[in-house]
Amino acid sequence: MGKKRKVISVIVLAVLLLGGLSVTASAQSLKSLSKQLRDLGREFYIGAAVPSNLGGSDQNIVTTEFDIMTCENDMKIGTISPNRGQYNYSGGDRVVNLARQNNMLVHGHAFVWHKYNPGWVDGTKSMMEEYITAVGNHFKGQIWGWDVVNEAFHRDGTFRINAIGSNGQDGASVFGQRQGKQYIEDAFKIAHRVDPNARLIYNDYSISTLDAKFNGMYTAMKDYMQRGIPITGVGFQMHLNPDFTEAMARSFGEKLQKLADIGLESYITEMDGGAPNTSTSGLEAQGDIYYWITKVALDQPMFKVLQVWGIRDSQNWRINPDAPEDKAVAPLIFNDNGQKKPAYYGIQRAMQEKIEELSETPTPTPVPTAEPFDLGDCNHDNAINIVDALLIAQNYVSLPVQNFYQESADVNCNGAVDIVDALLIAQYYVNLVPAFQC
Repeated sequence: MGKKRKVISVIVLAVLLLGGLSVTASAQSLKSLSKQLRDLGREFYIGAAVPSNLGGSDQNIVTTEFDIMTCENDMKIGTISPNRGQYNYSGGDRVVNLARQNNMLVHGHAFVWHKYNPGWVDGTKSMMEEYITAVGNHFKGQIWGWDVVNEAFHRDGTFRINAIGSNGQDGASVFGQRQGKQYIEDAFKIAHRVDPNARLIYNDYSISTLDAKFNGMYTAMKDYMQRGIPITGVGFQMHLNPDFTEAMARSFGEKLQKLADIGLESYITEMDGGAPNTSTSGLEAQGDIYYWITKVALDQPMFKVLQVWGIRDSQNWRINPDAPEDKAVAPLIFNDNGQKKPAYYGIQRAMQEKIEELSETPTPTPVPTAEPFDLGDCNHDNAINIVDALLIAQNYVSLPVQNFYQESADVNCNGAVDIVDALLIAQYYVNLVPAFQC
């Protein structure tokens, strides 16, 4: 290879590396991008719901791509305590241990829910306090955040006490029937007393799309915050359909802002967005939904976590749901074979864009100086070397540069600062040209 070609190769490679361009951006894991965001001061975690008996290939996906996980079923009351006073923590412990071994966080799900409770759950305050205290103490210090109360509002925004309508999603709550709406704030008080360092979350479905439900929930959360009830934030279950639009994503962002205005964090605790079909265009449309949601969420500093509800499409609950209206096509970001889908790249793209936004720094205005500097000394450090060539090359490809002085960079004096000037400086540095002459 000739000297001139070598000089060009060195400059191009150095610009890519030193200039901050991500040569392999598409190959970066979501976990890696999440860490980059935190390193830039934007607290954010990417995660997934997992079973406790996580297989080898799924375990590899989870530990490679995510930095927080939710125990899908093994921290629910029916699994932990099928009989009163008897506790089986083995499933939850496996998830916690896997997280600890891989420097991951754990999101606990859930203390109080109206569904899938064993027969002994009578909904009284003493029963609720007994259970939260036992489970909270067992996992104390190991859980980043708990879903303390899950789905406590009907779709019309009223408190879930008795059932309304015929749809099972609007069924009654045994806790509401025995304690009234008071059980919600009491559950948070108990959880905070047991584990004061855990983030305490109210979690619900359709609050991103049903304004009435969001408004009812928001009114209650605002009241709790004003009275000092220990709630950290609100979890959104984003079980979306193919008709979700970019305008709906913007509306979701407005809801996040309303929560931030009263001091509440926000999280997407459960996300699965159905595709219109599994054609290329169908999966790309699904990818757009994941992109819109992630972009809007990352634009809100009080938004902290995005978790998909499962790993592969075939494992998601919406493939075979209890109710027909919940059914969805290929709702996750990995297909049945564990391959990345456009939905994965939609999340990745939004994260990369936020990293680029946070990384941008304005080019400082050069400080005037009365001292004359030589042509080629582009950073005015009294030396002409490869750094000066790199600064010109970075400026030429519109990368932000610091301490760059245009008046010293036009070494061939043709009125333009371009890659030819960088090459001339590089040639000068390796003694191919003796000096710059205008």
